[in-house]
Amino acid sequence: MSRPMRVLVTGGTGKTGARVASLLAGLPDVVPTVASRGTGPADTDTDTDTDTDTGTGTAIGTAAGADAVRFDWHDPASTTRALDETHPDAVYLVAPPRDPEPVLAMQPFLDEARDRGVRRAVLLGAKPVAAGDGGLGAVYDAVATAFDEWAILRPTWFMQDFVTDHHLATMVRDGVLRTASPTGGNAGRIAYIDAEDIAAVAVTALTASDVLRSELLLTGPEALTPDEVASTIGRELRRTIRVERVSEPELAAHFAERMPPALAAALAHADATYSDARPTDTVERVTGRSPRTLASFAHDERGAFTG
Repeated sequence: MSRPMRVLVTGGTGKTGARVASLLAGLPDVVPTVASRGTGPADTDTDTDTDTDTGTGTAIGTAAGADAVRFDWHDPASTTRALDETHPDAVYLVAPPRDPEPVLAMQPFLDEARDRGVRRAVLLGAKPVAAGDGGLGAVYDAVATAFDEWAILRPTWFMQDFVTDHHLATMVRDGVLRTASPTGGNAGRIAYIDAEDIAAVAVTALTASDVLRSELLLTGPEALTPDEVASTIGRELRRTIRVERVSEPELAAHFAERMPPALAAALAHADATYSDARPTDTVERVTGRSPRTLASFAHDERGAFTG
């Protein structure tokens, strides 16, 4: 009888990590271990990239049915100990948040994991960041080089950004969705994705017999303008959310009231320039089910919008 597959889930109390661990725990012959800077619900690991801020927010707690181990990218002793304790076959990788050069902290672990027999790695990336780009993009190349079996998940903005400690959630609560995105055509359209759909793709990539060896662009099913987003959420909350068009510098100044100026400027620039002109079919192709719509998310999570 073969032993169960062991999976180490870094960022294990974050938006995608906790969901990945929970889904893995429900599979037969799979043993997930949550790896995070803490080992309980109070931990605040987040699924995010400094450049895009696609997944900042409050942790949702350690997944039921999963063991836990302390793991800090900037503490090599903790990452080695995590490998010692878990002996993983595969790893789910969430880069250290707000680190401009995450590959520097991650590369030693990637090398050690490979040398210890980890055969598969799935990295949470970001749709706006491509291989060869600085920052998180350098990690894509490092993962593909270190492991024979790998996948890079590149999701667009998370639906959960509307209900967590994120600037989008703040604007929804205030009833004013400020944006510097242009109008007309496909400009400013975002195909927001549910973290549950990202996690489902991750679990397939971690456990399927077929080796993906590719980057997967992940979106929701609809590319919505800011006005459509405001209308969709407002309809479910039964209140008006208006859209306020501002310049990129004005948006950066607004963001800078609650975050460092450099991050505020990066987010404002992303808002002004990024768009999902065409949603992808990756979630359905990999998992066999359609991704969740923003309307469905807003309906089911109505209470969280006022938290």
